Amino acid sequence: MSKRKRAADLPVVAKPAAVGALPKADVKPTNGPGKVPRFDTPSRLSRRTIVAAAAGVAALILVVTGLLVIKRDTGGLLPPLPSATAATSANTPVPPGRLGGVYNCRTIPKFAKDLGFTTSALLDTSESTLNVRGLVLVDQTGASGQPRTYQHPSWADAGYLGPIVGDQANNIYVIPVPRINVYDNPIGKQNRIYKVDATTGQMSEFLELPQPRPSNQSNPYGALGLAYDCETNVLYVSSIAGSSRTEESGRIYRVDLGQSKPAVSDILPDVDAFGLAVVNTPTAKRLFYGRTRSSEVWSVQLTQRGEFFGKPRKEFSLSGAYGDGDDKIRRISIASNNDMQLRGIEFSYNLVAARDKSETIYTFRYNSKSDTWDFLNAQTQGKLPS
Repeated sequence: MSKRKRAADLPVVAKPAAVGALPKADVKPTNGPGKVPRFDTPSRLSRRTIVAAAAGVAALILVVTGLLVIKRDTGGLLPPLPSATAATSANTPVPPGRLGGVYNCRTIPKFAKDLGFTTSALLDTSESTLNVRGLVLVDQTGASGQPRTYQHPSWADAGYLGPIVGDQANNIYVIPVPRINVYDNPIGKQNRIYKVDATTGQMSEFLELPQPRPSNQSNPYGALGLAYDCETNVLYVSSIAGSSRTEESGRIYRVDLGQSKPAVSDILPDVDAFGLAVVNTPTAKRLFYGRTRSSEVWSVQLTQRGEFFGKPRKEFSLSGAYGDGDDKIRRISIASNNDMQLRGIEFSYNLVAARDKSETIYTFRYNSKSDTWDFLNAQTQGKLPS
């Protein structure tokens, strides 16, 4: 494959500035960029055990295994996950379990059913596909043979949009991501989450994310990645708002959707991340993320409440896997066979028309012997899909 043209001035990581704005309790100590050498892999955490005993009295502890059942789109059930013992705190890591994704709990929203859309309908944010700004509902099974589309009047209010995720109640969450220019996506108004109500279809601002420093002209982006965990009802958002070409000030936010009032409840600071995905592995539940300043994929372990636990670690790099190995990972997903699929594109902190970008889909497979991911194959597409 011929080598694609790249921006000459890719950003260089500098020592991050101190994180401010949030109370101290909101920021967990981690080894963010600038504290770990780029190709250094932090040692893995040892597994915690909890021993219950009564002084002078022999006690028999009965451990009851709970069943966490997640409804699939197809109506089936996922295998039950192993629960912790009664004495285990929700702040401890998730016990070892099965390999797989954690986002198959949603079905078609009520508003789409009421409009007569089928279960094969999809939400699309790609203006290069439909030449429409904002969010569009598309059903390929239209009666006339042509795709049927629908756009609620509120779906274009936030300009061009990026990733889409749904929750247990079939509400939809999206984030604004500029395309070509910032006319429809003003700088400083992109570090926000928007919610589409599952019943009414109305889109409104859900939460504005706190920034460590103001947005600047050298970086037109804010929020970039979204991931949802059906098992904890937690939303994760990556943002590079406030970062510059030389300073990495991005964050990954944890938002607990089970609270009456949405708020950021945990932060992984000083990391510019793109695509996100929560994955159960046989050793731990981890949040995987693609870096925007390298072709690396990193992960951080999660607790039973979905909070960040311990130090992030480097999982693998695209360098040497395929082509020039310089792509940044904009999407991470787990296929039905549990392979990890990553969508990689050029990214240099500047605006390039989506239709001019090519995308490569990389596939990695989990290696249970080494607790690592092995490269399988890659395929380049000529146009960036949603």
